Formats: sequence, C-alpha cells, structure tokens
Amino acid sequence: MSEILVTAAQLKAKADELNNLRNQYKNQIDKLTQTENALNGMWEGEARKTFHTAFTADQTHFHEFEKVVQQYAQVLDQIVKKYEQSEAKNVQIAQSK
Repeated sequence: MSEILVTAAQLKAKADELNNLRNQYKNQIDKLTQTENALNGMWEGEARKTFHTAFTADQTHFHEFEKVVQQYAQVLDQIVKKYEQSEAKNVQIAQSK
C-alpha cells in the first residue's frame, strides 16, 4: 500500500502558494475588467452589448474559480492548524508520562 507523507510546513507552504497565485489571478481579472470597461466606451451598438454580456458571464466564472481556490487554501490552513493542535497535545501527553 502506498503512503502519502507530508508535513504541516509543506501544507502551509502550498496554502501560501495558492493564496499568492490567487492574488495574481485576481489582479489579472481586475486588469481585464478595466480593459473591458475602457472598450465599452470606445464603441456603441449591438456588438458592444454582446461583448459586454459575454464578458460579464465569463467574469462570474472567473470569480467563482477564485473563490474555490481561496476555499481550498483555507481548508489546507485548517488541516495544518488541526495537525499542529494534535501534535502539541501528543507532546503534552508524552511529557506527562
């Protein structure tokens, strides 16, 4: 049977990396939104409306993905916290014997 070995520090590092990547992703979403807003002012008509509608729909998916990444990083942080609490409790038990 295979074993998965990971430390709390490794999990914390991955959570931090995910948060960093999420922030970069969010910055890119913000830049896209600014560009889309600028484009909206450059033309009129049905094409502008269609593009804006499509962008707004995509933007919803962008934000949903960002939220999922944030939640995943939070779960990793919670796992680290519980692991560290359990480890501290085990040390305390071992020292009391």
